[in-house]
Amino acid sequence: MCISYLELLHTTHAYASCFKAACVTLYNRCRRLHNKGLYYCLEDISRVHEDAVTSWDATWQSIIQAHDAAISVERDEKAAVVADLQRAMDELNESRLVLSDDVDRLRLEKQAKVDVLKITRDEFHAQFDELAAEVVKGKAVVDALTLELSTALERTDTLEQHLDESLRQCAQFEAEMERRRKEFVEGRNHLNATVAALTESEQRLQQDVDELSNAKAVANDQVTDLQRQLDDGRNRTTSYT
Repeated sequence: MCISYLELLHTTHAYASCFKAACVTLYNRCRRLHNKGLYYCLEDISRVHEDAVTSWDATWQSIIQAHDAAISVERDEKAAVVADLQRAMDELNESRLVLSDDVDRLRLEKQAKVDVLKITRDEFHAQFDELAAEVVKGKAVVDALTLELSTALERTDTLEQHLDESLRQCAQFEAEMERRRKEFVEGRNHLNATVAALTESEQRLQQDVDELSNAKAVANDQVTDLQRQLDDGRNRTTSYT
């Protein structure tokens, strides 16, 4: 922006110089033509122009000085920026070196981890092969168990048929047992009735026995009394004789 502004000042100064030259040329022509009114007017114009050019020169010099001061300040600022950039570059180089060391260290660590992962991968492949072999064995065992299961299912079907037959026989047996239980209940009831009748007959027989015992006792008493009387009669007969 400063350079463009200086170019503008130089262009303005060139225009002023051209204007001054044109005024001088016109002034000389007027003198040759002896036109005093126009001559004096041109003198005023020339004087105003010279004052304007002088003012423009002073302004231009002040602008040049301000531009030089601005360039000096800008140069100092650029120097400070360059110093900051150089310092940042130095710090960046140091950081780059540290980063390079970190990258080397991380590369070694990653390589160590990769080596460990390779060992782990090899172990995993070995374990996978072992598991594959175990799976083959397990498949053989599963096939054998499947065959045994099929045989067991067939046996189960046979047992279920036998069980159904047994259940049917059990049902028949339960029906027979129920019939016999009813017969037993009927026989028990009949037996209880018979026992009750026998008990009643026994009671009647006991009463008859008691009555016979009483009659026997009375008869015994009568026999004893008769025997006593008979003995008394005999004794009396003997005494008479």
